[in-house]
Amino acid sequence: MPCFLAGRGFHLLFILGFLSIVLAALFSFPIRLFARFGIGRGGGVLLTLLLVGVVVAGLGFATVPQVTEQGKQIREQLPRALDSIQQWFSHARHSVALEKITGDGKGAADQAVKQGVSEAMSGIGSKLLPAAFGVGEALLTGIFLLVLAAFLAYAPDTYREGVRMLLPRRFEAQFDEGWNRVGSGLRRWVGGIVVSMSIMGALTALGLAVVGIPGWYTLALFTFFGTFVPYLGAIASAIPGLAMALAQGPQKFIFTAIVYLGVHITEGYIVEPFVMRRTVELPPALLLFWQAFMGTIFGVPGIVIATPLLVVVKRIIKYYYVELRLGRGLHNQKGGKS
Repeated sequence: MPCFLAGRGFHLLFILGFLSIVLAALFSFPIRLFARFGIGRGGGVLLTLLLVGVVVAGLGFATVPQVTEQGKQIREQLPRALDSIQQWFSHARHSVALEKITGDGKGAADQAVKQGVSEAMSGIGSKLLPAAFGVGEALLTGIFLLVLAAFLAYAPDTYREGVRMLLPRRFEAQFDEGWNRVGSGLRRWVGGIVVSMSIMGALTALGLAVVGIPGWYTLALFTFFGTFVPYLGAIASAIPGLAMALAQGPQKFIFTAIVYLGVHITEGYIVEPFVMRRTVELPPALLLFWQAFMGTIFGVPGIVIATPLLVVVKRIIKYYYVELRLGRGLHNQKGGKS
């Protein structure tokens, strides 16, 4: 186990392993594109890694200064946002209804809020050094994922045959069909989510820039990555933008809320029907329950991998249990939509 994973437990190794599979599924798209031009799989993997490096370096060169500057603006604006929230809370506490409930304890509660805000802001400096180590560890983890995904993308049949050899011959055909269905479903989901993330990030950037929210580019990146986690990611990615807007006044807050609401309505009624529902359908209630389940077991990393893992689990259950065991849905086309 790599040194930066030591002491983290096998649950993290499982999460990283599955993320590498998702990343390998993403790599399969450019590898197949290169294959159309007569480039072998090994060359396709190398070109894909080179392409990833060029894209990351280009984005870093073009966006790091802007993200750094906007990050400073966000750090400067967040205390104002906290003050605005505190003032709103204090005003609400002095209303007649809350006064009846809290009585003479409202002064102590206001003091507790002020103390909590002060402690939160003073604790930021003490966390800078651990955050720096966290960035280095994240970089090593990213390199580890890229290398592992490259090996998986280079010779996927090697790993399939390794598992296949452990099975009796009478189960080989069923294993091959299940492997193909899971791989197809995961690739379709990965392709759909990348398109969805790009659309949501672009719409958020445009909307926040029009409204005039500082740090709009960084906040759009939050939305881009947050879209990878349906529902929960959308809520979490909107919180920093709403806090920034609140620091600039109620009008900015309302406009920003309209932007986020419009973006996610667009996701629900346009992006979702025309992109994600052409890949793998996941009922919202089932997905939210699965996210909560994975979060309980693995924490935040479990929530991150919950959706693609549910795609895999759903395909396995549908084929091996519903179709083969119960004999239902056998008329469906192989590898079809599920």
